[in-house]
Amino acid sequence: MSESAEDCPGLELIVLGTGAGTSYVYFSELPVVLAVESKAAAAEGRGPPCLYAHPDVMGELLEHRLRELLSTGKPLDSFASFHEVPSGTVTPVGDTGLALRPFRSRHSETCYGAVLYHQGSPVLGWTADSGYDEGLYEALSEAPVLLLDARAAGTEEHAGFDELERIANLPYLRGKRIVVTGYGRQDEAPQPDGRLCMWVARPGMRLPLSPGPEAETSQPAGAPAAAEHDQGAATREPALAHSCQIL
Repeated sequence: MSESAEDCPGLELIVLGTGAGTSYVYFSELPVVLAVESKAAAAEGRGPPCLYAHPDVMGELLEHRLRELLSTGKPLDSFASFHEVPSGTVTPVGDTGLALRPFRSRHSETCYGAVLYHQGSPVLGWTADSGYDEGLYEALSEAPVLLLDARAAGTEEHAGFDELERIANLPYLRGKRIVVTGYGRQDEAPQPDGRLCMWVARPGMRLPLSPGPEAETSQPAGAPAAAEHDQGAATREPALAHSCQIL
Protein backbone atom coordinates (compact mmCIF):
# COMPACT_ATOMS: atom_id res chain seq x y z
CA MET A 1 0.00 0.00 0.00
CA SER A 2 1.53 3.29 -1.06
CA GLU A 3 1.83 6.17 1.37
CA SER A 4 0.17 9.52 0.71
CA ALA A 5 -0.40 12.74 2.59
CA GLU A 6 -3.63 11.28 3.91
CA ASP A 7 -1.97 8.13 5.26
CA CYS A 8 -1.63 7.99 9.03
CA PRO A 9 1.42 5.91 10.06
CA GLY A 10 0.40 3.35 12.64
CA LEU A 11 1.41 0.20 14.41
CA GLU A 12 0.70 -3.43 13.59
CA LEU A 13 1.28 -6.79 15.16
CA ILE A 14 2.62 -9.59 12.96
CA VAL A 15 1.79 -13.14 14.10
CA LEU A 16 4.76 -15.38 13.31
CA GLY A 17 3.48 -18.57 14.94
CA THR A 18 0.79 -19.96 17.22
CA GLY A 19 2.59 -22.49 19.42
CA ALA A 20 4.19 -25.92 19.35
CA GLY A 21 5.03 -27.22 15.90
CA THR A 22 5.05 -23.76 14.32
CA SER A 23 7.62 -21.06 13.62
CA TYR A 24 7.64 -19.94 17.26
CA VAL A 25 11.01 -18.73 18.57
CA TYR A 26 11.54 -20.41 21.92
CA PHE A 27 13.55 -19.33 24.95
CA SER A 28 16.02 -22.16 24.23
CA GLU A 29 16.79 -20.75 20.76
CA LEU A 30 17.65 -17.26 21.99
CA PRO A 31 21.46 -17.76 21.97
CA VAL A 32 21.37 -18.71 18.30
CA VAL A 33 19.04 -15.80 17.46
CA LEU A 34 21.30 -13.28 19.22
CA ALA A 35 24.46 -14.73 17.66
CA VAL A 36 23.01 -14.43 14.15
CA GLU A 37 21.37 -11.03 14.63
CA SER A 38 24.38 -9.42 16.32
CA LYS A 39 26.68 -10.64 13.55
CA ALA A 40 24.35 -9.21 10.89
CA ALA A 41 24.12 -5.92 12.79
CA ALA A 42 27.91 -5.64 13.09
CA ALA A 43 28.28 -6.28 9.35
CA GLU A 44 25.97 -3.33 8.70
CA GLY A 45 27.72 -1.07 11.18
CA ARG A 46 24.89 -1.20 13.71
CA GLY A 47 24.91 -2.01 17.39
CA PRO A 48 23.68 -5.39 18.67
CA PRO A 49 19.94 -6.04 19.10
CA CYS A 50 18.16 -4.84 22.23
CA LEU A 51 16.64 -7.41 24.58
CA TYR A 52 13.92 -6.33 27.02
CA ALA A 53 12.83 -8.59 29.90
CA HIS A 54 11.49 -8.49 33.44
CA PRO A 55 14.36 -8.58 35.99
CA ASP A 56 13.34 -12.10 37.10
CA VAL A 57 13.52 -13.35 33.53
CA MET A 58 16.67 -11.39 32.74
CA GLY A 59 18.46 -12.98 35.70
CA GLU A 60 17.67 -16.47 34.41
CA LEU A 61 18.72 -15.49 30.90
CA LEU A 62 22.10 -14.13 31.93
CA GLU A 63 22.90 -16.83 34.47
CA HIS A 64 21.68 -19.88 32.57
CA ARG A 65 20.27 -19.60 29.06
CA LEU A 66 22.88 -17.33 27.49
CA ARG A 67 25.98 -18.77 29.17
CA GLU A 68 26.81 -20.84 26.10
CA LEU A 69 27.59 -17.62 24.24
CA LEU A 70 30.57 -17.10 26.54
CA SER A 71 32.26 -20.06 24.82
CA THR A 72 32.89 -17.69 21.90
CA GLY A 73 35.28 -15.69 24.07
CA LYS A 74 33.13 -12.57 23.66
CA PRO A 75 31.25 -10.78 26.45
CA LEU A 76 27.46 -11.08 26.46
CA ASP A 77 27.01 -7.37 25.72
CA SER A 78 28.57 -7.96 22.30
CA PHE A 79 25.50 -10.05 21.42
CA ALA A 80 22.76 -7.80 22.80
CA SER A 81 21.99 -4.69 24.76
CA PHE A 82 20.11 -5.84 27.87
CA HIS A 83 17.29 -3.76 29.35
CA GLU A 84 15.22 -4.68 32.40
CA VAL A 85 11.46 -4.05 32.42
CA PRO A 86 10.38 -3.98 36.10
CA SER A 87 6.85 -4.50 37.38
CA GLY A 88 4.71 -1.56 38.37
CA THR A 89 6.09 0.88 35.86
CA VAL A 90 6.06 1.60 32.12
CA THR A 91 9.47 1.17 30.47
CA PRO A 92 10.21 2.93 27.14
CA VAL A 93 11.60 0.77 24.34
CA GLY A 94 14.40 3.02 23.15
CA ASP A 95 13.20 5.98 21.11
CA THR A 96 10.61 3.97 19.16
CA GLY A 97 7.59 5.50 20.87
CA LEU A 98 6.81 2.05 22.30
CA ALA A 99 6.79 1.07 25.97
CA LEU A 100 6.10 -2.04 28.06
CA ARG A 101 4.53 -2.79 31.43
CA PRO A 102 4.90 -6.45 32.52
CA PHE A 103 2.45 -8.61 34.47
CA ARG A 104 3.22 -12.04 35.94
CA SER A 105 1.36 -14.83 34.14
CA ARG A 106 0.15 -18.14 35.61
CA HIS A 107 2.91 -20.63 34.81
CA SER A 108 5.37 -22.89 36.66
CA GLU A 109 8.28 -21.15 34.91
CA THR A 110 9.12 -17.48 35.39
CA CYS A 111 6.84 -15.90 32.79
CA TYR A 112 5.42 -12.44 32.19
CA GLY A 113 2.84 -10.99 29.86
CA ALA A 114 2.74 -7.26 29.17
CA VAL A 115 0.78 -4.26 28.04
CA LEU A 116 2.32 -2.58 25.00
CA TYR A 117 2.00 1.20 24.69
CA HIS A 118 2.42 3.36 21.59
CA GLN A 119 2.96 7.08 22.05
CA GLY A 120 1.74 6.75 25.64
CA SER A 121 -1.50 4.89 24.85
CA PRO A 122 -2.11 1.17 25.52
CA VAL A 123 -2.59 -0.77 22.27
CA LEU A 124 -2.04 -4.45 23.14
CA GLY A 125 -2.32 -6.77 26.15
CA TRP A 126 -0.46 -10.09 25.85
CA THR A 127 -0.63 -12.95 28.36
CA ALA A 128 2.42 -14.88 27.11
CA ASP A 129 2.06 -18.54 28.25
CA SER A 130 -0.52 -18.58 31.02
CA GLY A 131 -3.20 -20.65 32.67
CA TYR A 132 -6.66 -19.14 33.04
CA ASP A 133 -6.25 -16.00 35.18
CA GLU A 134 -9.00 -13.39 35.36
CA GLY A 135 -6.73 -11.08 37.37
CA LEU A 136 -4.20 -11.10 34.53
CA TYR A 137 -6.90 -10.53 31.92
CA GLU A 138 -8.22 -7.56 33.88
CA ALA A 139 -4.74 -6.03 34.15
CA LEU A 140 -4.19 -6.42 30.41
CA SER A 141 -7.65 -5.07 29.54
CA GLU A 142 -6.28 -1.56 29.70
CA ALA A 143 -5.55 -2.18 26.01
CA PRO A 144 -8.22 -2.51 23.28
CA VAL A 145 -6.67 -5.73 21.85
CA LEU A 146 -5.84 -8.78 23.99
CA LEU A 147 -3.68 -11.65 22.76
CA LEU A 148 -4.53 -14.64 24.97
CA ASP A 149 -2.78 -17.99 25.29
CA ALA A 150 -5.20 -20.94 25.08
CA ARG A 151 -5.34 -24.55 23.98
CA ALA A 152 -8.06 -27.10 23.36
CA ALA A 153 -7.39 -28.77 26.72
CA GLY A 154 -6.62 -26.34 29.51
CA THR A 155 -3.92 -26.91 32.16
CA GLU A 156 -2.44 -24.92 35.03
CA GLU A 157 -0.05 -23.36 32.50
CA HIS A 158 -2.33 -22.82 29.49
CA ALA A 159 -5.96 -21.71 29.49
CA GLY A 160 -8.47 -23.96 27.72
CA PHE A 161 -10.89 -22.88 25.01
CA ASP A 162 -13.80 -23.79 27.27
CA GLU A 163 -12.36 -21.61 30.04
CA LEU A 164 -12.16 -18.60 27.75
CA GLU A 165 -15.89 -18.86 27.19
CA ARG A 166 -16.28 -17.51 30.74
CA ILE A 167 -14.62 -14.19 29.99
CA ALA A 168 -17.18 -13.06 27.40
CA ASN A 169 -19.36 -11.48 30.08
CA LEU A 170 -16.61 -9.99 32.24
CA PRO A 171 -17.38 -6.25 32.39
CA TYR A 172 -13.78 -5.13 31.81
CA LEU A 173 -13.53 -7.18 28.58
CA ARG A 174 -16.68 -5.94 26.88
CA GLY A 175 -15.87 -4.25 23.62
CA LYS A 176 -12.31 -5.61 23.55
CA ARG A 177 -10.77 -7.42 20.59
CA ILE A 178 -9.74 -10.84 21.94
CA VAL A 179 -7.33 -12.89 19.81
CA VAL A 180 -6.48 -16.51 20.72
CA THR A 181 -2.94 -17.78 20.16
CA GLY A 182 -0.59 -20.44 21.54
CA TYR A 183 -2.95 -23.25 20.52
CA GLY A 184 -0.40 -25.16 18.43
CA ARG A 185 -0.91 -26.41 14.86
CA GLN A 186 -3.53 -24.89 12.61
CA ASP A 187 -5.71 -28.01 12.86
CA GLU A 188 -5.73 -27.47 16.65
CA ALA A 189 -7.18 -23.96 16.44
CA PRO A 190 -10.62 -23.13 17.90
CA GLN A 191 -13.37 -24.16 15.50
CA PRO A 192 -16.33 -21.94 14.48
CA ASP A 193 -18.87 -23.83 16.58
CA GLY A 194 -20.76 -20.74 17.73
CA ARG A 195 -19.40 -20.86 21.30
CA LEU A 196 -16.00 -19.14 21.37
CA CYS A 197 -16.68 -15.77 19.75
CA MET A 198 -13.11 -14.53 19.48
CA TRP A 199 -10.55 -13.97 16.77
CA VAL A 200 -7.99 -16.69 16.03
CA ALA A 201 -4.37 -15.74 15.40
CA ARG A 202 -2.93 -17.26 12.22
CA PRO A 203 0.70 -17.22 11.01
CA GLY A 204 1.22 -14.17 8.81
CA MET A 205 -1.79 -12.32 10.21
CA ARG A 206 -1.26 -8.57 10.56
CA LEU A 207 -3.32 -6.83 13.24
CA PRO A 208 -3.39 -3.02 13.23
CA LEU A 209 -3.01 -1.64 16.74
CA SER A 210 -4.38 1.69 17.92
CA PRO A 211 -5.84 3.10 21.15
CA GLY A 212 -9.37 3.16 19.70
CA PRO A 213 -11.60 0.73 17.75
CA GLU A 214 -9.92 -1.01 14.82
CA ALA A 215 -11.05 -2.49 11.54
CA GLU A 216 -11.67 -6.22 11.76
CA THR A 217 -8.82 -8.30 10.39
CA SER A 218 -10.03 -11.87 10.79
CA GLN A 219 -13.09 -13.89 11.59
CA PRO A 220 -14.18 -14.59 15.19
CA ALA A 221 -13.98 -18.32 15.90
CA GLY A 222 -17.65 -18.47 16.85
CA ALA A 223 -19.07 -16.28 14.08
CA PRO A 224 -21.13 -17.83 11.28
CA ALA A 225 -19.32 -18.56 8.04
CA ALA A 226 -21.65 -16.24 6.13
CA ALA A 227 -20.13 -13.30 7.99
CA GLU A 228 -16.60 -13.92 6.74
CA HIS A 229 -14.62 -10.84 5.75
CA ASP A 230 -12.33 -10.13 2.81
CA GLN A 231 -9.52 -12.68 3.05
CA GLY A 232 -6.98 -10.01 2.17
CA ALA A 233 -7.85 -8.01 5.27
CA ALA A 234 -5.51 -10.06 7.42
CA THR A 235 -2.50 -9.44 5.18
CA ARG A 236 -2.89 -5.89 3.91
CA GLU A 237 0.12 -3.73 4.73
CA PRO A 238 -0.76 -0.19 5.81
CA ALA A 239 1.76 2.63 6.12
CA LEU A 240 3.59 1.79 9.35
CA ALA A 241 5.81 3.48 11.86
CA HIS A 242 6.79 0.21 13.55
CA SER A 243 6.01 -3.50 13.37
CA CYS A 244 5.84 -5.64 16.52
CA GLN A 245 6.67 -9.30 16.13
CA ILE A 246 5.19 -11.65 18.71
CA LEU A 247 7.50 -14.64 18.66
